[in-house]
Amino acid sequence: MSERYVTAGNIANLIGGTVIGNPDVRIYGIALRDECKDGYLTYINDICDFESIKNISFGAVMVSVSFFPSDNRTYIITPYSMYEKLYIIVQYLIDNGLYFQPCRDTSVGDSVLIDRQATLGKGCVIGNNTVIEAGVRIGDNVVIGDNCTIRYNSVINHDCEIGYNTVIDCCAVIGKDSIEMCCDNNTFHRVPSVGKVIIGDNVEIDANSVIERGTIGNTVIGSGTKIDSLVRIGHEAKIGENCKIVSMTAIAGWALVGSNSVIYGQCGVANHVKIGEYSTLMARSGVTKSIADFSVVSGFPAQKHNDELKLNAFLRKIYRTGRR
Repeated sequence: MSERYVTAGNIANLIGGTVIGNPDVRIYGIALRDECKDGYLTYINDICDFESIKNISFGAVMVSVSFFPSDNRTYIITPYSMYEKLYIIVQYLIDNGLYFQPCRDTSVGDSVLIDRQATLGKGCVIGNNTVIEAGVRIGDNVVIGDNCTIRYNSVINHDCEIGYNTVIDCCAVIGKDSIEMCCDNNTFHRVPSVGKVIIGDNVEIDANSVIERGTIGNTVIGSGTKIDSLVRIGHEAKIGENCKIVSMTAIAGWALVGSNSVIYGQCGVANHVKIGEYSTLMARSGVTKSIADFSVVSGFPAQKHNDELKLNAFLRKIYRTGRR
């Protein structure tokens, strides 16, 4: 199979940009800034982010402001916000075959039970002693480790990876396309999803929970994490190890949840927010900004739990005083 790539010049022409550096540099895909590597395209939102890319490898970087870099690497200067044209760029990479994944040979381990009403895609790898119940739909190139249980009517979409001893309960959806949208000329466009979902070992995901695949990176669930029913985890979210997430919680795209954290019911975590390790979000917390390790927060917007209790006590006191 011939090598598939586009060039920085191709992408610049596509979006009306200008190349600083080598327009013939080969681009093999697109990646998040922190996950980028040689030959891949990434982006920064403004000149303030330039320091963050000095020590990473990349093929080319898109930036929406004019500047004169001091190094000899390749940059694509675009007149648009990165988010306006991201859907065009990703679709262009797909159309040029950069994300075509040929199906490997299907491999099913020993003592595997697959219900005859389950559907298994091409190129899947199923580990030993795994059970796949009725109504389960598994897409192409899915990898499932040993001793897993996929309960009835669950959906695992293409290219997802699931570790050992993991349980996916009934009607869960793993790897649905993200709902990342670009607003271009006052019209919303969905960005195609080329990332995947990676789930570690000893994870439990309860009924009716949804985990989106990454748009251009991966959504990751760390080993030992337990996710209750009716939880939604957005694209490119990273959940650390040994976390507990209780039902009706929504974690937005790009959010980071540190290991050993507990998120109680009906919480909301905004996009790009980082939850420190060993933190606790009390029920119905709305986290709109990052919090440090070992934090305990509650309320909306979330603040230190003790401060929230004091605020509520103060408001009740004012209310009671006003009624007298």
